[in-house]
Amino acid sequence: MIRHTREELNLREGAPFYYSEFDHLKYADVRRFKEGQQIARGEKLADVYRPGGNRNYLPEVHWEVWEVGDDTDFSWSTNKFGGEYWINESARLIDPLYLLYRHTPPGEDGKARIAPFIAGAKYDHFPGFTYILPCLPTRQSTIGTVS
Repeated sequence: MIRHTREELNLREGAPFYYSEFDHLKYADVRRFKEGQQIARGEKLADVYRPGGNRNYLPEVHWEVWEVGDDTDFSWSTNKFGGEYWINESARLIDPLYLLYRHTPPGEDGKARIAPFIAGAKYDHFPGFTYILPCLPTRQSTIGTVS
Protein backbone atom coordinates (compact mmCIF):
# COMPACT_ATOMS: atom_id res chain seq x y z
CA MET A 1 0.00 0.00 0.00
CA ILE A 2 1.20 3.48 -0.80
CA ARG A 3 0.07 6.42 1.35
CA HIS A 4 -0.60 9.80 -0.26
CA THR A 5 -1.59 12.95 1.58
CA ARG A 6 -4.25 15.26 0.19
CA GLU A 7 -1.52 17.88 -0.27
CA GLU A 8 0.75 15.50 -2.21
CA LEU A 9 -2.14 14.93 -4.60
CA ASN A 10 -2.74 18.71 -4.90
CA LEU A 11 -6.30 18.31 -3.61
CA ARG A 12 -8.02 21.16 -1.79
CA GLU A 13 -10.80 18.96 -0.43
CA GLY A 14 -11.43 15.35 0.43
CA ALA A 15 -9.96 12.98 2.96
CA PRO A 16 -6.61 13.81 4.55
CA PHE A 17 -5.08 10.54 3.26
CA TYR A 18 -5.44 8.28 0.24
CA TYR A 19 -4.02 4.77 0.07
CA SER A 20 -3.26 2.96 -3.17
CA GLU A 21 -3.41 -0.81 -2.80
CA PHE A 22 -1.95 -2.91 -5.59
CA ASP A 23 -2.67 -6.64 -5.54
CA HIS A 24 -1.28 -9.46 -7.72
CA LEU A 25 2.16 -7.93 -8.11
CA LYS A 26 5.17 -10.22 -8.19
CA TYR A 27 6.22 -10.65 -4.56
CA ALA A 28 9.89 -11.07 -5.44
CA ASP A 29 9.74 -7.49 -6.82
CA VAL A 30 7.81 -5.77 -4.02
CA ARG A 31 9.59 -7.32 -1.04
CA ARG A 32 12.48 -4.88 -1.55
CA PHE A 33 10.28 -2.04 -0.30
CA LYS A 34 10.32 -1.21 3.41
CA GLU A 35 7.54 0.37 5.47
CA GLY A 36 7.82 4.16 5.31
CA GLN A 37 10.06 4.13 2.22
CA GLN A 38 9.51 7.02 -0.19
CA ILE A 39 8.51 6.05 -3.72
CA ALA A 40 9.02 8.47 -6.60
CA ARG A 41 6.23 9.23 -9.04
CA GLY A 42 6.71 6.97 -12.04
CA GLU A 43 8.98 4.52 -10.18
CA LYS A 44 8.37 0.94 -11.20
CA LEU A 45 6.93 -1.03 -8.30
CA ALA A 46 6.83 -4.56 -9.68
CA ASP A 47 5.82 -6.76 -12.55
CA VAL A 48 2.20 -7.83 -12.73
CA TYR A 49 1.64 -11.42 -11.68
CA ARG A 50 -1.06 -14.06 -11.66
CA PRO A 51 -3.54 -13.90 -8.73
CA GLY A 52 -2.16 -16.21 -6.06
CA GLY A 53 0.51 -17.34 -8.53
CA ASN A 54 -2.15 -19.60 -10.07
CA ARG A 55 -1.25 -20.48 -13.66
CA ASN A 56 -4.95 -20.82 -14.53
CA TYR A 57 -5.24 -17.01 -14.39
CA LEU A 58 -3.75 -14.39 -16.66
CA PRO A 59 -1.41 -11.82 -15.07
CA GLU A 60 -3.40 -8.83 -13.80
CA VAL A 61 -3.18 -5.98 -11.35
CA HIS A 62 -5.96 -5.19 -8.94
CA TRP A 63 -5.80 -1.50 -7.94
CA GLU A 64 -7.85 -0.02 -5.13
CA VAL A 65 -7.84 3.54 -3.81
CA TRP A 66 -9.06 4.23 -0.29
CA GLU A 67 -9.93 7.60 1.27
CA VAL A 68 -8.76 7.45 4.87
CA GLY A 69 -9.73 9.90 7.59
CA ASP A 70 -7.50 8.50 10.35
CA ASP A 71 -4.34 6.76 9.19
CA THR A 72 -3.44 5.65 12.73
CA ASP A 73 -6.49 3.35 12.98
CA PHE A 74 -5.21 0.36 10.97
CA SER A 75 -5.40 -3.17 12.32
CA TRP A 76 -4.16 -6.26 10.49
CA SER A 77 -5.57 -9.78 10.45
CA THR A 78 -4.95 -13.02 8.57
CA ASN A 79 -7.60 -14.87 6.56
CA LYS A 80 -8.06 -18.66 6.48
CA PHE A 81 -5.68 -18.90 3.49
CA GLY A 82 -2.86 -17.09 5.32
CA GLY A 83 -3.37 -13.80 3.46
CA GLU A 84 -3.10 -10.58 5.42
CA TYR A 85 -5.80 -7.92 5.25
CA TRP A 86 -6.34 -4.61 7.00
CA ILE A 87 -9.26 -2.86 8.66
CA ASN A 88 -9.68 0.89 9.18
CA GLU A 89 -13.12 2.17 10.18
CA SER A 90 -12.41 5.60 8.65
CA ALA A 91 -11.52 4.16 5.22
CA ARG A 92 -13.83 4.32 2.22
CA LEU A 93 -13.15 2.57 -1.09
CA ILE A 94 -13.37 4.99 -4.02
CA ASP A 95 -13.08 4.62 -7.79
CA PRO A 96 -9.42 5.20 -8.80
CA LEU A 97 -10.66 6.87 -11.98
CA TYR A 98 -12.16 9.60 -9.79
CA LEU A 99 -8.66 10.77 -8.90
CA LEU A 100 -7.31 10.19 -12.40
CA TYR A 101 -9.82 12.55 -14.00
CA ARG A 102 -9.92 15.27 -11.30
CA HIS A 103 -8.06 17.64 -13.62
CA THR A 104 -10.60 17.29 -16.43
CA PRO A 105 -14.12 16.16 -15.47
CA PRO A 106 -15.88 13.49 -17.56
CA GLY A 107 -17.60 14.67 -20.72
CA GLU A 108 -21.34 14.49 -21.34
CA ASP A 109 -20.82 10.99 -22.75
CA GLY A 110 -19.42 9.90 -19.36
CA LYS A 111 -15.93 9.30 -20.69
CA ALA A 112 -12.98 10.53 -18.63
CA ARG A 113 -9.66 11.74 -20.00
CA ILE A 114 -6.83 10.02 -18.16
CA ALA A 115 -3.45 11.70 -18.04
CA PRO A 116 -0.64 9.18 -18.65
CA PHE A 117 2.55 9.34 -16.64
CA ILE A 118 5.36 10.75 -18.75
CA ALA A 119 8.87 10.57 -17.31
CA GLY A 120 10.32 14.03 -16.77
CA ALA A 121 6.95 15.83 -17.01
CA LYS A 122 5.99 18.28 -14.26
CA TYR A 123 2.93 17.24 -12.25
CA ASP A 124 3.29 19.81 -9.44
CA HIS A 125 -0.19 21.24 -10.00
CA PHE A 126 -2.00 18.17 -11.28
CA PRO A 127 -4.81 17.24 -8.87
CA GLY A 128 -4.86 13.51 -8.23
CA PHE A 129 -2.98 10.56 -9.66
CA THR A 130 -1.53 10.12 -13.10
CA TYR A 131 -2.13 6.88 -14.94
CA ILE A 132 -0.05 4.19 -13.27
CA LEU A 133 0.94 2.10 -16.28
CA PRO A 134 3.35 3.05 -19.03
CA CYS A 135 1.56 3.97 -22.24
CA LEU A 136 3.26 1.80 -24.81
CA PRO A 137 2.24 1.13 -28.40
CA THR A 138 0.04 -1.93 -28.67
CA ARG A 139 0.09 -4.64 -31.27
CA GLN A 140 -2.54 -7.10 -32.35
CA SER A 141 -2.39 -10.40 -30.53
CA THR A 142 -4.42 -13.55 -30.60
CA ILE A 143 -5.94 -15.17 -27.59
CA GLY A 144 -4.63 -18.65 -27.00
CA THR A 145 -3.79 -21.08 -24.30
CA VAL A 146 -1.71 -19.67 -21.48
CA SER A 147 1.16 -21.96 -20.60
